Amino acid sequence: MDAVLLEASLTGPEEVLAAVETVALHSAVDEWYLLVHSWPWEKRAIGILHLPAGGGYVRRASGGPAFPAGGDTVYAALVGPRRPGAPIPLRDVYEQLRRLVAPCSSAGPLRYECWGATVAAAAGKLAQRPVIELAGPRDAVLGVVRESVSTVESEPLPRELVRRESVERLGSPEWNWGFPGEPTHRAETRTSEGFTLGAAARLEGPLIAWLRLYGDILVYPPAQALLLVDQLQGIPPALPAVLEFINGWATLVETVGAGIGDVEAVLRGLFENMVRDAGL
Repeated sequence: MDAVLLEASLTGPEEVLAAVETVALHSAVDEWYLLVHSWPWEKRAIGILHLPAGGGYVRRASGGPAFPAGGDTVYAALVGPRRPGAPIPLRDVYEQLRRLVAPCSSAGPLRYECWGATVAAAAGKLAQRPVIELAGPRDAVLGVVRESVSTVESEPLPRELVRRESVERLGSPEWNWGFPGEPTHRAETRTSEGFTLGAAARLEGPLIAWLRLYGDILVYPPAQALLLVDQLQGIPPALPAVLEFINGWATLVETVGAGIGDVEAVLRGLFENMVRDAGL
C-alpha cells in the first residue's frame, strides 16, 4: 500500500482524532494518507460503543476496542481513497485491516501480536472513506507500518488546519457518553466472531430512564447508531419497540462483529426482563 505520510505535532487526544477527520474531509480523495503520532496521554481512545474506560477517555468514531495509552504508545491511522460509485462496505474496510496486520497473529477480536507486543486495531469510515487505526507500543506499531505501507512522499499537517468543530465534538460529554447511573437491567452476549455486544438500561417505574448499547463491534455511521439507541429511552419497555429499532438498524447501520440477529437477541432479552419487572 502506498501512502502520503503526514507530519503533525498535536497537543492532545482530541486533536489527533480530529486530524484524522480533517484528512478524510479535506484531502485528495484518490490517495491513501498515513498519520503516525505518539500517544503519551493517559486518556484512552475507545470505540464509539465501548464501555466507559476509567481514567478518562475519548471515543473514536470507528468502534472497536479500547486502545492503550501513555508511555511509549503510538497511534497510527490510514485514511484511504473514496470509492467511485457505491461506497465501500464496512466489511471491506475490516478485510483491508486484516491484510495490513497479516504478519501478526490474532490475539482476539481486533487485537494482534506484532513484534513481541499487542497492537489494538479498528476499522471504520469517515466521509465514506476507509479508516484503519492501530495503537500499541512504538516498535510494534511502526513494525506493522513498515511491513505493509510504503510512504511515497510526506506533507505537513499544521495544527491550525485541524478542524476545530471536530475537536469540540470529540471532547464533548454527548459524544463521550457513559452510564448516567447504575443500570437495573443488563443483557450481554459473545457473538460467533468473538466480539462482545451488550445492552444496559435503567427502568424507573413503567419507563426506560436510559439505555445504552455497548460492545467492541465496528459500526458505521456512529451518529446514526447513537440516535437509534436514544429513541429507546423515555418509553415503556414494549417489545414492538425492539422490532422498530431492529428495522431501523438493519436499514441504516453497518456493523462488523455482530449480525442483526445478535443485536435483536440482546435487546429482546433486555426488554423481556424489563417487561416482567415492570409488570406490563
